[in-house]
Amino acid sequence: MTKNRRTIAELLQLNMPDLEDIKYTCEGKLTAIDTTYGWWYKACYDCKGAVKAYGDTFWCARCGKNDWSPVPWYKLNVIVEDESISTNFIIFGKLAQNIIRVPTQQLAVANNSDKFLLPPIIKSIIGQTYIFEVSINSLKSNLDARSFKVSKFLSTGLDINGKYKEHQKDVQSIYGETDEITIACESQTVIHDEMGSNIMLQST
Repeated sequence: MTKNRRTIAELLQLNMPDLEDIKYTCEGKLTAIDTTYGWWYKACYDCKGAVKAYGDTFWCARCGKNDWSPVPWYKLNVIVEDESISTNFIIFGKLAQNIIRVPTQQLAVANNSDKFLLPPIIKSIIGQTYIFEVSINSLKSNLDARSFKVSKFLSTGLDINGKYKEHQKDVQSIYGETDEITIACESQTVIHDEMGSNIMLQST
């Protein structure tokens, strides 16, 4: 993941025409997660767009009226810094789940869960360094501010084995050692063992 490599400062200085339909990569440390608007949102069952209450059902801007109940979906507003500056990246859905290794719904419905307070398992990714592939979030960007959406990430930490164990420990402390969590963790271990210390995951 070295194509179109930029520092964060260089990304922020690019003209809007240079950002349209182009993906860039940059390496940075995830230093914080902004939960002003929560770490998950109610998503359309079909397209995963945001929904609003519509009488006894729900309304999706893409799909229209939807009788299916919405699902919790990750939206992590992460603060990433490198040697030049810091900025915010947005990580959605399955890609965020690949980083955290726990589905949104399991965390969202856990006892004492609060969408504005980070669970320990999400906090554990803070301080980790990644190579991010990003593109401009045109709906949230203008001439004065840039918003970037993450489409891929590559973990660069040499201690990823130890970090994974911390993730698993956090999951068990939140939910207990249920069969479902154990199977999920064992599956992740197999994937990691097969792919080595650097894992590249792409959003779906």
